[in-house]
Order: sequence, then C-alpha cells, then structure tokens
Amino acid sequence: MLKKVVGEWRRGKRGPTPKTNIEDLATVLIMLKHSGGMGRYRISEEMEIPDGTIRGVLKKLSEIGILKTTPRGCELTNFGEKVLMEYLSEMGIDKIELQEGDEFNLIAPGRIKVLALLRRGVEKVTSGLIQRDEAVKAGADGATIIVKKGGKMIIPRVDTSRELEEQLRKLEEKYGVEEGNVIIFCWGKSLAKAVKGTLKAAATLQ
Repeated sequence: MLKKVVGEWRRGKRGPTPKTNIEDLATVLIMLKHSGGMGRYRISEEMEIPDGTIRGVLKKLSEIGILKTTPRGCELTNFGEKVLMEYLSEMGIDKIELQEGDEFNLIAPGRIKVLALLRRGVEKVTSGLIQRDEAVKAGADGATIIVKKGGKMIIPRVDTSRELEEQLRKLEEKYGVEEGNVIIFCWGKSLAKAVKGTLKAAATLQ
C-alpha cells in the first residue's frame, strides 16, 4: 500500500507532489505509532524535512485515511496501522520498537535505539557491514546485526565477552528469537534517523 501511495503521488496531475520516498513515509508512520501522536513541527524537525513538505505529506496521508489530526497531533487511524503492518510484513519485520535505557548497551551503545526482529534474511548476512553501512548512509550513528544460527546468537566478526553473551541471551529470551531470525539494532541522534537506518538495513535482506 505504501508503494502504491508513493507511485500515485509521482503520477499525480493535480496539486503539488510531496517529495518523499517509501522509507520516509514508513519512518513517519512508525514514529506516530510509537509516540501515540506527534505534531507537524516535531515531525518536520525529526525528519529534517522542511515544514512545507511535511505539511503536504501529512495532508495526503490524511486524505487517504492513513492518519488523523487530534489534540495530541497526528495519529495513525486503524487503516493507517493496517498499512504500516502490511509494509513491515513485506519487509519481513515481525517487530520494530524503540529501545531506551542501558539494558543492551554493549550491543547498541546509542541513547536513541531502534530494534527490528526479522523472520528471514539470515542467509544474506555475512559480515553485517553491508547492513551497517546502509544504516549509516541513512543518517544513523551505527547498527549491530545479530543472527541466530546453529542455536546461537551471533554478531558476525565480533568476539563476544561474557558480559556481551549475557546481553545476547537476554535479548533472545525477551524477543523469543528463533533459528534463522535476524535482529537489527540501530542507534542515532534522533528517532527518525534510527528508524530510517533500521529500515534501510532491513531492505538489504530482501
């Protein structure tokens, strides 16, 4: 559905076409879902996209019923949540959420962190550098890629200490990580950068 929305905007003949892409749209929807409501200026600031462009994006999303305006700001509608879940499913992402605190600080050292659990793509992870580089290109400060292979939680090309292994075990238990799953743990200076970095890294596993 998100791909269709972007395609229709680019083909549209009436009114200005918002200059955005599917990762930008998905990032906005994920932030709205996480926050429960966010104002236009906050979205513009997070995304580092001019307010006029964001206004056009939000207007279009409202027109097709993906979001609504409330006293708390912009919120996803039920249809919007369905569209987001459909997009994440197509990406192979079972779960994506903001992580706060120092529980997994050895895995992801940043203050603002996003975790994505993917049910597929493990065979495309070699060193994890491709995924990390795509995340950084998208504006993230860094990313850690974890795979479960042979019953073990592995960070490619990293020698794990006892403390790191303990955090990996906690991560496995908390999210019910199964054989063949991939976890992308991304961090950045803003939520938008961490989310977009996560999505760009996940796209390399499709």
